[in-house]
Amino acid sequence: MIYAIYCKTGSEMKAKELLEQLIPDRIQEKATIICPSSTTICIKDHRRSKRIRNMAYNYIYIQIKDSDGSSFNEVYEICRGIPYINKIFDRSIPEQEFNRFMKRLGMTINEAEVLIETNYSYDKKTKRYLNQINQALTPEERSQMESNLEEEMERPSCVIEQSERLIKVAKKSDNSKFQRVYVHRSKKKGLVQVPYEILNKALQVAKQENITVSQLEKPKVLLPYINRVLEKELMTQQ
Repeated sequence: MIYAIYCKTGSEMKAKELLEQLIPDRIQEKATIICPSSTTICIKDHRRSKRIRNMAYNYIYIQIKDSDGSSFNEVYEICRGIPYINKIFDRSIPEQEFNRFMKRLGMTINEAEVLIETNYSYDKKTKRYLNQINQALTPEERSQMESNLEEEMERPSCVIEQSERLIKVAKKSDNSKFQRVYVHRSKKKGLVQVPYEILNKALQVAKQENITVSQLEKPKVLLPYINRVLEKELMTQQ
């Protein structure tokens, strides 16, 4: 059975942490405290931070698996003594209804997103190749520069542009995983957001190639591995 707990605004995580500490071990085996939240891990050059955003404002939930309701009675009394909690509803929420609610949030409980930020300066290779084509002295030189231009346009050397192209293709997929992948770039910086699952796979690939953790703290080192995983995932979908 699942019960809703109404908390003071902004205190949902504090209420959850206190409940986890105060609920006796014999009940913890039967109880799961749910705080629908979105965790974003931000990676910049040699810096990593984490922020958690509650997705069900003012509410957390507790799922209790017992037959006689005795565990809920104990939890109810514990909740009454926690200042961050305003009310616990004694009427349970049907599991199907709760699952529909979670689905509407468009997320899995505590599912993490990874935001990778890097300094971005527009790669001028395309412009340079165009100039070289116009300045070519022989047909052979022109043909070579045209080939270079086509290759650059087909597969950009800039990792942010690579991510952007891969994500455009990924968005056309029905896979919900790809719907949570984003890229944004301006003149000064580029941002790539992927599910934690994608980051984890990228780290595994990098580990096989003996890339150290300190190296991967640099977004320009990490992003090519992210792109490789995205490309592989897309090929699997086809």
